[in-house]
Amino acid sequence: MIAVNLLPEEFRVKLKTELKLPYLQYAILGGVLLFFITLGLFVDYFIAAAQWGKLSKDWDRVQPQFQELNQLQAQVEGILKQEKEFMEKFVITKRYTTSLLSWVSEFLPDSSWLTEVRVDRLEGGGSMLIKGLVLPPRAKSSSSIEQVEAYIQKVKEKIPDARLNLTTTRQTTDKIELTQFVANFDWGQKKA
Repeated sequence: MIAVNLLPEEFRVKLKTELKLPYLQYAILGGVLLFFITLGLFVDYFIAAAQWGKLSKDWDRVQPQFQELNQLQAQVEGILKQEKEFMEKFVITKRYTTSLLSWVSEFLPDSSWLTEVRVDRLEGGGSMLIKGLVLPPRAKSSSSIEQVEAYIQKVKEKIPDARLNLTTTRQTTDKIELTQFVANFDWGQKKA
C-alpha cells in the first residue's frame, strides 16, 4: 500500500532518514589492516636484525684482514716514499735532468773542463750550478772569457725563464792563462 501525506508541508512530520553505515564492518576492516601493517613492521624489523647480525659477523671476520691491509699499506708507503720523492723531484718535472746535463755538455767549448755541475730541484722551481775552467783558444779570435759568455748564453737560451749569475776570474800561472767561471741558474720559486 502507498501512503500519501496530504498535509501541508509545514505540518508534515519530517522523516529522518538514518544513515546506515556499517560501523562494525569498518572497525573490523581497520583492525585487520592495522594488524597486517604491524605484522609487516615486525617482519621488516626481524629481517633487518638478521641482516645486521650477519653483517656484524662478516665485519668481525674481515676486521683482522683489514688491519693487516692497513699495516701493509703503511709499510709500502714507507718503502716507496723515497722513490716517490725522487720521481717527483727529478723525473716528473718541466725540465728533465738529462736535458739539462745534455745542454751543459753539448755547448761546452773546446779546451774547457767542468769541475762541478749540480742540479737542485726545489718545490716550484730549481737551480743549476756550473763551475769550470777554460784555457785560452789557440786562435786569438776570441778570449776565454768571451768563450765562457757564449757558452753560458747558449745554455741560458734553453732555460729562458732562469735567472743567471755568472762570475769569471782569470789567473795566470806558469805563463798559462786560465779562466775560472761559476754560473748559477735559478728558475721558479725557491723553497725558503
